[in-house]
Amino acid sequence: MSKNLWGAFSRKLDKKLRKWMMILIVVLAAAVAVLVALQINEHRKKPEAQVLTVSTLTDMIPVSDLSTVTSTYNGVAEVMNEKNPDKLDYYVAYEAKVQAGVDFADLQPEIDEASKTVTIRVPDAYYMDADVDMASLDFMFNSKKANTSGVTERAYKACQEDANRECSSSEAILELARENAVNAVEALTRPLIEQLYPEYTLVVE
Repeated sequence: MSKNLWGAFSRKLDKKLRKWMMILIVVLAAAVAVLVALQINEHRKKPEAQVLTVSTLTDMIPVSDLSTVTSTYNGVAEVMNEKNPDKLDYYVAYEAKVQAGVDFADLQPEIDEASKTVTIRVPDAYYMDADVDMASLDFMFNSKKANTSGVTERAYKACQEDANRECSSSEAILELARENAVNAVEALTRPLIEQLYPEYTLVVE
């Protein structure tokens, strides 16, 4: 075979090889694309539904004392004479910061599978503390002799006792604290239940 014929044959063979190589590359690229698409679809599949339990619900809520309301209380305390308890020495007006809350450990979650309803019952609120502002004390003396160097310390103690007595039985403060607790529980649980357990309806009461 002459050199010219061999050269022409070689060029023709190289052209065919290049053509088949290109086809092979295209086929391989298409196969890779299909595999990648399958992997992406697999990851996008909806995860299996998780089983909702009471323990799952309690895990959503921090189990601890939670101060749910801090309010300002203005009161007036009476300070009696130490030697003569029937005699009034002075009145003292004061301002106190009062805290009341709910213990989240006492929450009562229930799950009704028949109606797909999650019910969380919030317990009653309780009085926690009152902090009298020493700078707010304002005196009205009934006896000028009572205005001594130790009057502020004694007056502060009387105001603290008065605030504890009055605020611990205040229905308005306790009701507000419980209402805030209900809102807090709903804010903590509703987004998670709607995302993870959309088939359930949440009721917080």
